[in-house]
Amino acid sequence: MSKQLRSYGESSTCVFWNVEDYPIPEGLDPHSVEEKIKSEVAAMNFCGDLSVQFYGNKTRFSDDDGLLRKYSDAGIKTGILP
Repeated sequence: MSKQLRSYGESSTCVFWNVEDYPIPEGLDPHSVEEKIKSEVAAMNFCGDLSVQFYGNKTRFSDDDGLLRKYSDAGIKTGILP
């Protein structure tokens, strides 16, 4: 691995998922998607801290359907936009 890639591999990485425009595919849950993202990032030799954050608007995360609770229960960070 080149010196440049090695330094990036040890850096912190943050993945942002826009669930408003790109909803989680049918049949998957937030936790399994987060685990897949972490697995793929690790497979690319990124070994630093990894943070995954899902975000959407208030309508997407209204607690009427319990979606926000699913994210929270899985320990996933969410960002709610106006």
